[in-house]
Amino acid sequence: MDEDADILSDTSGLRDYIDVLRRRKWIVIITTLICVGITLAYSLNQPSNYAASSYVRVPPPGGKDPLDALDTTSLNVDQQRQLMQDERGFARGDSVKTEVRKQIGKPVTYDVEPVVNSTILKFTGVSPSAREAAAIANVAADAYLQESLKSDVSTLQEAMKAGDASAKRLIDQVRELPRTSPTRGGLYQAAVALQQRVGSARVRMNLMTDSGGKFLAIASAPDTPFEPKTPRNVAIAAAIGLLLGIAAAFVVDRLDDTLRTRRDLEIASDGRPILGQIPWTPSRSARGASLVTLDQPRSSPTDA
Repeated sequence: MDEDADILSDTSGLRDYIDVLRRRKWIVIITTLICVGITLAYSLNQPSNYAASSYVRVPPPGGKDPLDALDTTSLNVDQQRQLMQDERGFARGDSVKTEVRKQIGKPVTYDVEPVVNSTILKFTGVSPSAREAAAIANVAADAYLQESLKSDVSTLQEAMKAGDASAKRLIDQVRELPRTSPTRGGLYQAAVALQQRVGSARVRMNLMTDSGGKFLAIASAPDTPFEPKTPRNVAIAAAIGLLLGIAAAFVVDRLDDTLRTRRDLEIASDGRPILGQIPWTPSRSARGASLVTLDQPRSSPTDA
């Protein structure tokens, strides 16, 4: 009873799975080859793209007041992360993109990413031409530094204009106060201090030749394209094709009701006993009709 239940059980062992794959090996092979062939043809027909990268140290952050000198003190982790996100957004902004397009002479593709745990930006140019990819990366980095300088100068000019206006208002207040007023001296000193800060900022602006950032590495033309990634794509296609082929092999085998083995017959007959089995002989696979009882009268197939 237990033997019949085991025969009729749907549970298959490792040997049964291997037998299925052995019988349906061509399904697995053909499916894998089809996936690899399609992927290879697609990859070979894709245009080659090159990528080159340049690296720039971002300008140091300004102080709370634009009239103050640049703050070169160390930043904590959160401040550094925020600084790099702000600079990345600026480098990918319209002003830098417009300058890059102007210098290259056409719309181009580049990306900007901060280097982890640093104040360095990575500019990556992408193009079908290796030399153009390097040129895009370098132009984008240079445009970022130039636009940063313009932004700093513009911010400083606005701060100086506001400082001059504030100092003038303080002087006007001093003139309106009587000479014996106790606040007159304090207002006058505040106006003088503000004028001195504006004067120092004006001198600093006239001497500014850069934003404080600088090139760390200039991009050079790459030797090989970064896409299409044909070897990687083919490897992935082979793995997917193999899995699909194995799945298809088991599906086909499941749908096939041909009786090939003693086990198949036992399952199909609901576990009824098999009275006899004729072994396979070489003469059965030969061309033409043959009778084993005549060809091999003393063999086990003849006895069966």
